Amino acid sequence: MKKLLSFLLVPVCLLLCAVGCGKNDEKTEEGNFYTVTEAYENGYLTKEDVMSIAYYHNNGRDGNEAVMSEDYKPLPMIPERLSTTIDRAVKDSFYSSDFWQQYEINYRKEDISYSYYGTYGNSVVLRIGVNGEAVSDNVWEEKIDAVTIYYRSGKRLYVWIRGN
Repeated sequence: MKKLLSFLLVPVCLLLCAVGCGKNDEKTEEGNFYTVTEAYENGYLTKEDVMSIAYYHNNGRDGNEAVMSEDYKPLPMIPERLSTTIDRAVKDSFYSSDFWQQYEINYRKEDISYSYYGTYGNSVVLRIGVNGEAVSDNVWEEKIDAVTIYYRSGKRLYVWIRGN
């Protein structure tokens, strides 16, 4: 009787483990979006982080020669690419945030796209938007503690803070 009972319990336990694992995979992290200035002012980013973000976004030291020497090396982008889990969490957060209201088009999560500019602690830096959105040709800048980020495509950088 004990052998029969254990023979039946093993598959049931394995099934419950598989079901439980599937549920955990569906959960995504939550987070909030901030401008680079807001993230810096709230202590989520350091000046070195902002310098690295500007370097990657501006394609070099352009406009920041006073704060970045010729041999300046930005912090490495680790990870080089976002994991599938973080990618999904970023898109879920963006889709459920108030940001979608700025778009005059109806869109789906699949329409969200971004360029990635590094992860700094719990801060993921992205230029995020929706495929098919109108983009202005206005050139403007964001100045943060003597570091300048130039915007040439009309899309702003946002910082997604995980678990906040």
